[in-house]
Amino acid sequence: MMRGRLEVLLVDAHGITHTNFIGRPVYYVLLQCGTKEYRSKLSKAGHNDNALWNQKFVFDFPMSQWKKLTHIKFRTMDKELFKDGGFVGETIIDLKGIITEGGDRGYMEVKPAPYNVVLDDDTFKGVLKLGFRFTAADKLRRKAWEQKIEGKNSEEAMNSTTLTLMKVPLLRFLLFTAAWASMQDENEDANYHQSRRSIDPNDQSASETPVYSSMSIDSFVYPRTCSESTSGFSDQIDHETNSFCSDASPSDWPVLTESKSSKCLSTGLEMQSNGNLPVQEISEAELETMKERFSKLLLGEDMSGSGKGVCTAVTISNAITNLYATVFGQNLRLEPLETEKRALWKREMKCLLSVCDYIVEFIPRCQSLSNGTTVEVMESRPRADIYINLPALRKLDSMLMEALDSFQNTEFWYAEEGSLSMKSARSATGSFRKVIVQRKEEKWWLPVPLVPPEGLSDIARKQLKNKRESTNQIHKAAMAINSSILSEMEIPDSYMATLPKCGKSSVGDSIYRYMSGSGRFFPEKLLDCLNIASEHEAVQLADRVEASMYTWRRKACLSNSKKSWNLVKDLMSTTERTDKNYVMAERAETLLFCLKQRYPELSQTSLDICKIQYNKDVGKAVLESYSRVLEGLAFNIVAWIDDVLYVDKTMSGSE
Repeated sequence: MMRGRLEVLLVDAHGITHTNFIGRPVYYVLLQCGTKEYRSKLSKAGHNDNALWNQKFVFDFPMSQWKKLTHIKFRTMDKELFKDGGFVGETIIDLKGIITEGGDRGYMEVKPAPYNVVLDDDTFKGVLKLGFRFTAADKLRRKAWEQKIEGKNSEEAMNSTTLTLMKVPLLRFLLFTAAWASMQDENEDANYHQSRRSIDPNDQSASETPVYSSMSIDSFVYPRTCSESTSGFSDQIDHETNSFCSDASPSDWPVLTESKSSKCLSTGLEMQSNGNLPVQEISEAELETMKERFSKLLLGEDMSGSGKGVCTAVTISNAITNLYATVFGQNLRLEPLETEKRALWKREMKCLLSVCDYIVEFIPRCQSLSNGTTVEVMESRPRADIYINLPALRKLDSMLMEALDSFQNTEFWYAEEGSLSMKSARSATGSFRKVIVQRKEEKWWLPVPLVPPEGLSDIARKQLKNKRESTNQIHKAAMAINSSILSEMEIPDSYMATLPKCGKSSVGDSIYRYMSGSGRFFPEKLLDCLNIASEHEAVQLADRVEASMYTWRRKACLSNSKKSWNLVKDLMSTTERTDKNYVMAERAETLLFCLKQRYPELSQTSLDICKIQYNKDVGKAVLESYSRVLEGLAFNIVAWIDDVLYVDKTMSGSE
């Protein structure tokens, strides 16, 4: 027989009426649904108009009876001095939508939200925060779920406020413990896997509390996350049982233990090995360096401890950028990366990327029961942008390491500029100094590549060109991911506040005159007329055009009473799109796109830098910084290969 179970989470109350004249009030709630009525425990001591319960109740009826039930009633009472209770207010929730959708899908969840408390005179004062979850199935265990939770017999859940305050410190603590775990892994056997939550390798408690416990429909167990897509029930998890119910899941109910998404969380997002590196002992100096870096992570780069550090997202972004500078900053040649630096890069990136294991979202998945019934359950997987981009970035990272490893036995070599006399240089390469014509003066510190007098062999030259092409494709892929992540970041209010009131003042009179013409707009012709001579001029033009674009967009949104530019575009008819602000914003966007197409190596604009500086999304910060450093490494490799090919071409021409 099909049964339905409604789980009600009573979280807290705010702003409710205080009826006691003496002493601080203590509240409780009477819940009534159908023929069942529960009484909550007494609220914890708090302010006069606030109460905290964090308690769950279960109503179990046959589906035939659920279809007749229309609402659930909450009567808020307070325990007075000389009588059991005084009426405070009443809240009635309609259940038709929850029961209908839950019966059709087999599962329905409503996150905790505030509901008004109605007084005797039909006015509103205060709110109750309630959450609902409805489950429909053929067989449901009843004994453990039908117990009335009352007073001291109930097990109190952890305070949600405490959990909220613990989120950021816990996130940083996980970073620190992951670093220690990765260091221990390098000194242990390859088959030994240490838990991420344990610092002491001999601690056996890690095996008893795995990072990702199995999820069932009877348990509100959710992983920690920085994403807002997680369920609101995760803030009320009991700290001893990790569940609102201590009973095991029913045998007939699906338990998500070995799903693909759970494997993706535990193993799919683990750093893949870039090669079989020998196990190395960590030196004392390296250990002190790691301690210093992770101290900065924990303190938000504020080593004074005064609490003025930056947010977690910016801290991790800066950590990845600084790690790249440490590992690859002195690597200016086409040669394999040193073993120590490779191990440092692998170890610390594994730690910094491990935070993405906890940024998840919940998706529906169909699962068949033992009796053949198919139900829809919710399972967790990495957030969509991380699920798509992070494995791709790891693959690009591995390909770049392989590209550097391939330059072992080469036909070219390097000499520091100025280290050779003109006579020895002429005898070695004939005219290697001509490479200075190609290289910019501000990069005088780069080593100069040397080739044999007869130049590179045909095979070596062909292999070098193939490596350049493949690395260039890696550079384009990393740049595309970086641009995509930046476009998804929110525009900071500080940037919008600095925009001029008029777009014309941003782009200038000449460009505005061409853009505002009545004829067809050709951005390529406009760029040809500007005669851009350097990358600096191109970046300045991109900043001005981008600022004017958002200025015109803001005006178009204000004239249409919409906050979103996408809504303005969707709702505008063909005739309304002749609005001047809309036309100018579209033309500025086209001009900016053509400018970036003509100068693909253009550095980040002021808006991009502002987005990175004020970003608070940890997942986007990791993806943006990771793709940015890989883009820079790929660009450098391509430039170094071009230097070698230029010298080889010079030698062939001299002959």
